[in-house]
Amino acid sequence: MTSVTNTAASLAPLASVDTALVRAKQGLQSTKIDPAKMKEIDATAKEFESMFIAQMIQPMFEGLSADPAFGGGEAEDTWKGMMIEQYGHKLAEAGGFGLSDSIRAAMIQMQETQQQQGNAQ
Repeated sequence: MTSVTNTAASLAPLASVDTALVRAKQGLQSTKIDPAKMKEIDATAKEFESMFIAQMIQPMFEGLSADPAFGGGEAEDTWKGMMIEQYGHKLAEAGGFGLSDSIRAAMIQMQETQQQQGNAQ
């Protein structure tokens, strides 16, 4: 019984994170930002996350040598950076690390603050 209680207690912080994400998504839907600007914010947040993922996975490839069966050489080293970049894009498209939601929320908050300051003047 103790292990079940400990497990439930350890999952409580995760539930609060899920609740915060749901609230953030609901807040994003009710924002008064121009739809074109929202598309730009979404694209920027997703691009940032894909670049972050690419930077995080790049060290995995640094110690790998080129496979002679596929040619290897300088060309493979030249294109490796682009391959890692595409891995980052695909991982972000598949759900990523969840960074884009936080980035999007911060960018929306900045936009709304700028709009409020502009309206106050």
